[in-house]
Order: sequence, then structure tokens, then C-alpha cells
Amino acid sequence: MNLKMSYRPDIDGLRAIAVLSVLFYHIDMSIFSGGYVGVDVFFVISGYLITGIIVREIEAAEFSILKFYERRIRRIFPALYPVIIFVLLVTAWLYEPNSFIETGKSVAATVVFASNVLFWSQSDYFAIQSTLKPMLHAWSLAVEEQFYIALPLLIWLVMRFAKSRLKFALAALALLSFGLSVYYTKSDSSTAFYFAHLRAWEFLMGSLLAVNILPSKSNAKLRNTLMLVGIAMIMTSAFLYTHKTPFPGMSALLPTVGAALIIYSGAGGDSLAGNVLKTPILVFIGKISYSLYLWHWPIIVFGKSYLITPPTVMDKVGWIAASFLIATLSWKFIENPFRSNSYFSRPKIFIFAGGAMAVALAASAVIYFKDGLPQRFHGNPQLTVNLGVSLEWENRQQCETSTNWTPDTLMARINLCPLGSSTEPSFIVWGDSHAIALAPAINSSAQKLGKAGYLTMLHGCMPLIGVDRLGIHGCFEHNNSVLEYIQKNPEIKTVILAGRWAVATHNTYEPEQNEGITLVDMTKNSAITNGDNNAIFESGLTRIVKRLLDLDRRVILVMQAPEIGYNAPASYFVAVRTGRDINSFAPTYAEYVKKSRSIFDLFNSLKDEERVQIVSLPDMLCTTEICPVIMEGHLLYTDDNHLSFFGSQYISGVFDPVFNNMPSAQLK
Repeated sequence: MNLKMSYRPDIDGLRAIAVLSVLFYHIDMSIFSGGYVGVDVFFVISGYLITGIIVREIEAAEFSILKFYERRIRRIFPALYPVIIFVLLVTAWLYEPNSFIETGKSVAATVVFASNVLFWSQSDYFAIQSTLKPMLHAWSLAVEEQFYIALPLLIWLVMRFAKSRLKFALAALALLSFGLSVYYTKSDSSTAFYFAHLRAWEFLMGSLLAVNILPSKSNAKLRNTLMLVGIAMIMTSAFLYTHKTPFPGMSALLPTVGAALIIYSGAGGDSLAGNVLKTPILVFIGKISYSLYLWHWPIIVFGKSYLITPPTVMDKVGWIAASFLIATLSWKFIENPFRSNSYFSRPKIFIFAGGAMAVALAASAVIYFKDGLPQRFHGNPQLTVNLGVSLEWENRQQCETSTNWTPDTLMARINLCPLGSSTEPSFIVWGDSHAIALAPAINSSAQKLGKAGYLTMLHGCMPLIGVDRLGIHGCFEHNNSVLEYIQKNPEIKTVILAGRWAVATHNTYEPEQNEGITLVDMTKNSAITNGDNNAIFESGLTRIVKRLLDLDRRVILVMQAPEIGYNAPASYFVAVRTGRDINSFAPTYAEYVKKSRSIFDLFNSLKDEERVQIVSLPDMLCTTEICPVIMEGHLLYTDDNHLSFFGSQYISGVFDPVFNNMPSAQLK
């Protein structure tokens, strides 16, 4: 095959584009809303370079698996482990036990190159909770190393027994992987995003270039055109894609084909566009790109954790500067020396790798089995006090596990969880995760006043009629089943509706989450466009209230707890560790009212003194100035929007008028 590959500065320039896209995306630079495609560009580059090395060594009879993995260790491990040490030290100082345990898990998964599986099992990469995990970015290293478990052996076997079929074998595998990626992107996007076999086609695209599947082009104008088109494809995806873009699948073709065009055109010789990529600043950024990729994300995560509130432009500039400084030092004093054979022999390299992995795994095990090492906080009563977050309502697990939607009988579809006293049931609490967060409050109030009822909930599914939510299996059917149950059981006189209304009305502190919610009008109302969440929400809530009134039921609309904009337990620990008061970061009452105005207006329009009442949680959770995060030494929230067990018990009295049939107040 006679592959000849010399150093190409334009590929370092391409690396620079890739890493800068990721960096700018991670600091929330709006113009780089699709900057995550930089990782896909890296995959194509990696496939091209590594495949070229493997094929050349096999042809020269110099290939060995030990030599291959020695190079991988020299490339990956030395720069990675200082980052891991940094992450463990900072989280040990700054993070509360549960978050420290999660960091320990991610470190363990990172060192065995399985973090993609761990993060896949926990949440979507684009979910807001994922953006505070300091080792989240290591998922791409796991995908890469998993791919390179199979690739060397595959190429060796094909070249040994069917050398002429190598291009065909690589192309067939690429097409198979791409087809599966397209399928899973539509049916299970998180799996498509994280799993190596569904990303393999991106590496293999580079592999095919390395084995010269396309003839080289000597025409300078054509090379220049291809290079410009490739750059345009990458930048278009980086600028126009968002977290809502179905990805990877078909969408990943734009950045990966763009990267392939740049690599392909540059292999044929110089071009004007290629010379731009060879500029010293881009080449330098490309050289430090691995260290820059490793360091930038923990710096951003810890920066956000420390600030608690949203960062300023100067904060972001500081994070970028720190990332470049540390990456440069890492590249010069860690990456380069370890990549030189003169520093460590092969046996020492493998001993170093095994020892580093063992130490990291041992540290992770200690963190996990010692419950996040709460001993770190001895001597600080603010950090050892029972914050009410670790406590849970005793029936929570039963109520959560019994409310998954199934298409069987009516009762199997809604599975009712008892609340209150042992008298005849007369009410039902209907909602999403906010309903179960309020269950302790409603349960206490109902018990006190001798009332009994049920809870039915489905996570992420607001109690709306004629509305479905994409990504929440069975939401539309679940709500129809609850309504059917109420209709068939006239003893249920009162219906309490509780939900995270803010996500449908663009009023959370999490713009990504607002934009990621898609409500669908199942009534096919031509006046409403699917995706117009606010209009669909108003229509669905109005519809359910009218339907319940037609059934002669009393309706209670619960105004949700204020959203605080950050994870309460984690941020409380950060505030205490840094000598600050967490309530100083609490949202102001005026801010809450402004953000909630559209919900207020809708609830007030539906209110009826006798049959439709409003329960306003902020009446007990807010002062005239702020909506506190901590009261009486206990946290009111488990995250940024759900009440803790203490928080729910704290406001239980707000439901007393419901069970005493007393009128409610107007939302102002």
C-alpha cells in the first residue's frame, strides 16, 4: 500500500479548530452553539493518523500490539493523571459527599476507559446536571480507546489473510456503524452519542483516507476548493447546530465529512486555505489541543461551582486564559517528555500505567465505600448539621416505582399511591416529579385534617389534557388514564394539580432545559404550532380544568416552588467552604414574580372562588425580599427546583385550607 505520512502542520491547525469549537461551546459562547462537533473532528483525525501508523508498521513488519499500546499510554496517560489528581483534590475540598462520590465514580470509569458507559447510564450529555461533572469530557477518551482495542487487531488480520480487502472491510464497517448511528439517533439518542460502535464510523472515515481510498489530487485549485468547503462544513455545524439538533447520526456528517475533506486535500499538497491552517498560532494550539481539552472542562466546572450564580464575561475570559496556561505547561513539561523513549523504557511505561490506574481506582473505592468521606467536614458544624436533604419521605420509593406507565389495565397505567388518613379517599394529587416532592406536605396536612387520597405521577409529565411531551414515554396516555379514573370514581371530589410549569413557559434559570422541552398538541388545533410550548401549555391546562369542572370536581392549582438556579446542596457546601452565605445567592422575590408572571395570569384567569383554587407555595417559601434556600438550618431544596423533605414539611400548612375548604388568595 506504500503509505507515506510525514508531519502535517495543517492537521494541527485542524485540531485547533476542533478544540476551540469545544472550548467556546463549553463556556456558553452563543455563536458556537454546536461547538461540540469539535470532538467528531478529533475522531476523524485520530482514525487517519493511527490507521496510517498501523498499516505502515505492518507493511514494514514492525508492528506489535505492545508497541502500539505503549504509544497510546505515552500519549494519553501522562497528561490525564494530573487532571485526575486536580479533580480529586478540588472536589475533596469543595464538594458535598454525594457529589464527591459521583466524582469518584467518574474517575474510576475514566481510568478504565469506560466513562462513556457511566455517563450514558446517568443522563444526557446536554442535560443541565451533566454540565457540573468535572470528568464528563473523558467520555470521548473512552470511546477512542475502546475503538483502538479492536482496530489494530482487525487491520492486522485483514492484511495478513486478505490484504486486498482492507479498504472494503473498513468501508463496510463504516457503513454498518453509520447506519446503526442513524437508527439509534432517532430511537435512543443518548446511546448513539456515547457508545463506541455507534461512533466508529467517524474514526473509520479517517481510516479510509489513510489507506488511500481516494486518489490524491494534484490540482491546486481543486485542493483549495475542497479545503474551503471542508472548513465551511465544520464551521457551519459549529455555528448552526444546537443541543436540540439530533446528534450524531446524519447531522454528524457535516463536521466529519468537512474534516475528511481538509485531511484529503492537504495530503495532495499545499493550498491557500491549507496555509491558513498552518499559521503558527493555529499550529501551536493544535499541538497543545490534548492538554487543552483535558484541562478546560474541570476549570469551567469548578469555576461555575465556585461562582454559584451565572459567570460574567470576565469570568469566562479568566477560565480560557487559565486553560491555555496550564495546557501549555502540561504539553511542554509532561506530554513531550513522556512521548520521548529516552525517559522511560517500555516495561517502566506499563508499570507506570498499571500503578497510576491502581492508585486512582483505590482512591475512588475509598471515596465510594466511605460515603464521600464526610470526615472532611469535622469541626465545621455548618457542614455536619442534618440539612434535610438526606432525609426522604418514607413512601417515596414505593410511590415512584409504582407509577411507571404500562399499557395494561386502567389501574396498572396509573397505579395510585395512598396519602393522608385511613378514611374514604376523597382527593387525588396528579402531576410530575414536583407532585411527589410535595407528597410529604400534602400527606401531613391530610392526616392532620382526617382526609385521605391518592398520588399519581409520571416524571417529566405535567398534568395536561390533549398534550404530549416528547421524550417522556406514555405521558399523553398516562394523563388520559388519570382523567378516566377520576371520571369513574365520583368519590374523588378534589383534584390537586402540581407540576414544573416553568419549563413550559420559558421561566426556568436553565435556558437549555426550556428549549429542550417539546410539547405536542394532540388535538391538532390548527391555531397552535407544535413547539410553541407556552400556547400548548395554556391550552392543555385550560382544557383539563374545564373537563374536571364538567365532572363536578374541585380543582386545586399548585403554584410551584421558586426555582433558584443552582443545585442547592452542592452550592451550600461551596458557600460554606468559601465563607459565604448561600441565601445571599437566593433569587429575589421581585425576580421570581417577574419570571412567573405568565403562570400567575393563567392561574388567576382559571380561578373560581368555590371550584378552582390556587395554592401558592411561594407564600411560605419567600419573604418580601428573597426566596431563601435554607431555613432554620435546613435546605429547602434537593436540587435547583424540587423541595427537599424538610422543605415539603415546612410548607405543609399551605394545604390546610384545601382540606378545610377555605378560599385561596389571588396571585400577585
